[in-house]
Amino acid sequence: MKNRSLIIAFVLSVVLMFVSVTGYFMTRSDSSTKNPVGTLPPNAVKSIVADAVPTPAPISTPAPVATKKYTNAAFGFSLQLPKDYWYEEQTEDWGVGPVFSLDVQHPGLKPASESHPNGTTTMTKYGNLMFVNICDRSLNRGKCLVDGKIDGMAFDRQSASELGGRSAQKFDDKAYVVVTDKYEYEIVLNPSLSGSLTTDELKAMKQSFEDVVKTILFE
Repeated sequence: MKNRSLIIAFVLSVVLMFVSVTGYFMTRSDSSTKNPVGTLPPNAVKSIVADAVPTPAPISTPAPVATKKYTNAAFGFSLQLPKDYWYEEQTEDWGVGPVFSLDVQHPGLKPASESHPNGTTTMTKYGNLMFVNICDRSLNRGKCLVDGKIDGMAFDRQSASELGGRSAQKFDDKAYVVVTDKYEYEIVLNPSLSGSLTTDELKAMKQSFEDVVKTILFE
């Protein structure tokens, strides 16, 4: 009986040891398949990082303005105009002042009446934004400049400038004059705009004027 009790005790201890060892390894295996506390799967980390970093907005580039080139070989200058602008060459002989004028018209301005030497009056297609007046220095019919200032117009400021590769005089933010051996080129923002436009409208027209002026080239 004593031997039988020892055998039973031995068998029970072996069974208990087997159960303990098996349970230990099962617990290890189960815990190894779980995430440690506070740790996320790699794909979750990537997702959080991707969500946290904002995607930069695409940089929008303004569409280039379609332009047309005006070239005057007779008086040696050229400029670029937006395609929806209109221009008219004034070659009528008033017997005084400029021998030629280029009227640049802006589609955002209302048409205006124009007088002609023969006494008739016509309407412009759009309102005049600016004028390029040319005086011939060899003729005694009135000059664009009188004592260094634009004839008939008053300005608060006059400063040295550069235009189209030549020295120029700038008058306020409304006019430029380039003098060569043969011609005086007077580029002027339409003076009548200041009395017919709001402050914001006039500011926009001044910018349109400068946009055209910076394209002028002289021979």
